[in-house]
Amino acid sequence: MAPTATAPSSQEDPNLSEVGHYVVTAHPSGAVMTAVKCSFLSPDSVDVAIAKSTRLEIRQFIQPTADNDDDDDDNDSTEQLPLLLTLPINGRITTLTSIKFKHSKKDCLFFTTERGDYALISYDETLARMNMTGTAGTKANAASTNPRSSAFIGEHYPVKTHASGAFTSYSTSVMAGGRQAECG
Repeated sequence: MAPTATAPSSQEDPNLSEVGHYVVTAHPSGAVMTAVKCSFLSPDSVDVAIAKSTRLEIRQFIQPTADNDDDDDDNDSTEQLPLLLTLPINGRITTLTSIKFKHSKKDCLFFTTERGDYALISYDETLARMNMTGTAGTKANAASTNPRSSAFIGEHYPVKTHASGAFTSYSTSVMAGGRQAECG
C-alpha cells in the first residue's frame, strides 16, 4: 500500500491561513504627464489642461491683481490656478493637445491613451447648467415623480465627446485600403 500525501494544515504552514492583500492608493496620482494652454471653458478664459495618469484636470489662470501682490500675506486665499474640473479617463493619457476649429470660439482637447484609444472633447455649458439644476433638487424631484423625465441619475460631466475610438482598429482598416483583409 502506497503512502498517501496529506495537505499541510494551517498549523504547520502559516501561509495557508494568510488572507490575500489588496493594495489601493489613497490619493489620486499627482504626477503630471503633459499639460497644454487652451481656452477650454470659455472663449476669453486662459485655461490649463493637465493630464495626470487617468485624470484630466482643467485649471483656469487668474491674473493676479495689485491687491494680491502683497508678499507679507501668508493667508492668501486666492489661487492663480484653481481647479475647476476633473475628468476621469478610461486609460493612461499619453498625449494631449488643444484644437481650435473655425466654427468654434472655444478649444477642443484631443488626447490619446497608452492602449491607442483617442477622444476629442469640448466643454458644454448646457450640460454644466443641467448638472447644477440636478444637484439643486429640481431635476432629482422630477425623477422621483415621473420615471420618464430627463433627470440625471449618477455623476455626469459637462463635456461633449465629438469623436472617440481606437487607433489600432483604424490602422488595420487603412492598411487594407478601407476594407477588411481577406486573408491572414
